[in-house]
Amino acid sequence: MTAAPVIACTTHSFGIVPLGAALRIIRALEIPCADLIAATYPEQLDPYALAAHPTQEAERIGNLAADAHVTLTGCFVGFRERLGSPDPAEGRRRQELFAAVAAFCRRCRIAHLQTGIGRAEPGLAPDEQFAVIVENVRAAREAVDAVGGVELLVEAQRGAAIQTPAELGRLLDAVPGLRINHDPGQFACQGFDQASYEVLYSRTAHIHMRQARPGALQTRLEEGTVDFVRVVAGLQASGFTGVYATEYVHFAGVPDCSTVDVVTETVKMRDLIRRAGAGGA
Repeated sequence: MTAAPVIACTTHSFGIVPLGAALRIIRALEIPCADLIAATYPEQLDPYALAAHPTQEAERIGNLAADAHVTLTGCFVGFRERLGSPDPAEGRRRQELFAAVAAFCRRCRIAHLQTGIGRAEPGLAPDEQFAVIVENVRAAREAVDAVGGVELLVEAQRGAAIQTPAELGRLLDAVPGLRINHDPGQFACQGFDQASYEVLYSRTAHIHMRQARPGALQTRLEEGTVDFVRVVAGLQASGFTGVYATEYVHFAGVPDCSTVDVVTETVKMRDLIRRAGAGGA
């Protein structure tokens, strides 16, 4: 019998409330796990605070999760020090940041430390940019691996230096053993069909689930172009045993991320994962 899927919800789905309240909302929605997002809403969770005080933050946030009866399953960080930057000083600082947040994750028993690549560096030719990204990803991964017990995952995002299925596949080929936080919506909003990114499933450790369509990173489940039943089936066929995390958000300043009811869409995606995955939570 197939094991029940591990279902989580991203904390920035409820980013306008304090972190403890977001965790309680997630639990109230009968979702047992949460992915921390330390990027979009620094007032809720600041990635630099995690890096500056990993022990204290692990105790604080671990207590919040325990009080909410939620298990922490991931931590996405967005630093100003981009993985596409060729600046050596920025690179050294970035390695320190990733090592420190990895220590936070280890203390919280979070297996997956996730990040995006960030925007491209102006003035770099495409091949030069790619070489810089490969070097920086390798260095960041080494910093995380040195801590132990935590795995660095990268995510392709629209508008970033790595944004397409082909670019992400090329990066995975260049960094053996690297795995990803998969986000089908990031590809769907750019107009890519599912076949274009299904080859990435074997390198997927974690997945963020929200409906999208060409031109819109987020839309209602019934109005998008991603067949999430097919996504779950494809992941299972590839041997996926990671986390399915819903990621609906309300960002007032982002037109395509401000028009759906987060609670409603989160519940619909939760139920889809349960039905398609194994019928359990």
